[in-house]
Amino acid sequence: VGLGVLNIILACTLPFVFDLGVYGVAIAGAITLLLMTGVVEPVYDAYLVKRSPWVFLKPMVVSTICFLILSIVGSTLSQLFNVQSIVSVIIISLIISVIYLTITIKFLFTSGEKSVVISCLPGFVKKIIPKWLL
Repeated sequence: VGLGVLNIILACTLPFVFDLGVYGVAIAGAITLLLMTGVVEPVYDAYLVKRSPWVFLKPMVVSTICFLILSIVGSTLSQLFNVQSIVSVIIISLIISVIYLTITIKFLFTSGEKSVVISCLPGFVKKIIPKWLL
């Protein structure tokens, strides 16, 4: 009920206060959905299963931090290099993918998940992966 009221208040004020028009209504909906799925539901789910809310919030926080880091890296790379060909887009995408994969494996995967991923890799790829990553 509280988020519904917040949505109505935001939908009525954002279009006029910030002169956003219909975009203000869409932003109000996005804000309330973000609060619902990013805060209220994980905390409530933790309450239902009698676990710490951090069990549900940690993956979201780490993923959001990874997204922000990659956004900064992508923006920086696009400023440093002239991104006007498909080759440069592919190179920058590969760099960002390697960084994201490294962060994900190091900070999000459990040891069990790491071993499952490693078991699926071909032998020559297993030799390339640095030991500190695993």
